[in-house]
Amino acid sequence: KTNPTRAVVIGPGSYNSLTELQTLKFPDDKNLILTIHYYNPFNFTHQGAEWVGTGSNAWLGTKWEDLSIERNQVKSEFDNLLSFSKKSDIPIYIGEFGAYEKADLASRVKWTTFLARWFEEQNFSWAYWEFSAGFGIYDPAKMTYNIDLVDALIKNQMPEAKVLPTTSIYNSDFKNGNDTWVLGVQTTSTASLSNAANAMKIDVASASTNAWHVQLTKPNFNVVNKKKYLVTIVGSADKTASVTSYVGKASAPYNSYSGYPTINFSTTEKESSYTFMMTEPTDAVARITFDMGSTIAKYSISSIKLEEVVEKAVEPIKETLLGTEATTNPKIYPNPVLDFVEIDNVSEYKVAVLNDVLGRELQSKSINSSKLKLDLKSYPSGIYFIRLSSESKSFIGRIVKE
Repeated sequence: KTNPTRAVVIGPGSYNSLTELQTLKFPDDKNLILTIHYYNPFNFTHQGAEWVGTGSNAWLGTKWEDLSIERNQVKSEFDNLLSFSKKSDIPIYIGEFGAYEKADLASRVKWTTFLARWFEEQNFSWAYWEFSAGFGIYDPAKMTYNIDLVDALIKNQMPEAKVLPTTSIYNSDFKNGNDTWVLGVQTTSTASLSNAANAMKIDVASASTNAWHVQLTKPNFNVVNKKKYLVTIVGSADKTASVTSYVGKASAPYNSYSGYPTINFSTTEKESSYTFMMTEPTDAVARITFDMGSTIAKYSISSIKLEEVVEKAVEPIKETLLGTEATTNPKIYPNPVLDFVEIDNVSEYKVAVLNDVLGRELQSKSINSSKLKLDLKSYPSGIYFIRLSSESKSFIGRIVKE
């Protein structure tokens, strides 16, 4: 009553988490500021953090490479917040963000630069956590600043994102029930799983205080130590809702290898994604998990993909190799290409391999007809090479992706 126009900062539960935004009930006050604390990917920002537990030591060595797919994870996690802020005309204050000192400094600088500049692009105000301890920019013993981090916060410009290709490990097929996922429901919740219209439907009819009380899983994925992975989900819901997805161990202690990223759903179908580096020993039976029990909602998931991010460079392909020893030259069209490229006259060959300019293998297919079709929608613009081969002949052609 004495301060009717004073701005008050209000945040959701679970430490001002994005996942709890849909449960926050705002008082009728035009002088509110919504705050969010952000530390994702958590296995990067909290690697080796003592208070998290001994499991955080397994995350040591996790890097932030400023890949476009890493940035996409951040952006997709903020989708619902941006929509809510615009619809409700409420300003956003990122009250905490930071990466712990046990992460390598170069990665911390890249992550901090991107987050600070991207928050500003969204017209968010922000505060960095913290000044002079494990996340901090100042060493009180030496009375010196970590200039690299200071520059990341207030000086560095937004760089171009780094782009790396991926290779497919799993691509869901929900048509006619051809893909099997398991829905685990505890007695505290009610939910059902079905397939319809090329999508997997999850109806959470009663919620719980623990999101894992409704848990959607699929096991038997081979995730290899020191390799980076990308998980992509396309779906919608009957209302704005958030769930947690992760890749982790399929048996006790059921720990996550990827942290616990937020997947946002809305009434319009959209794509969300997250990346992670496998810092624990290779797991040949890892599972993809969705914890969905905290919100009553009807979800429709049309696509789930698991891909390996290809980082190892090999000898670049030289354009002087272009040519053929076959009797009929294959024909590549359209070239340049936007989405799909077709290659005619390939019946003399047995195998087709798509490479980038560094020679990294992106796709491999057996040839059993006179025509080959490749999907290039997910690849960045640039030059690619198609290698066709058999026991006695070979062909290398260049493809330009617009």
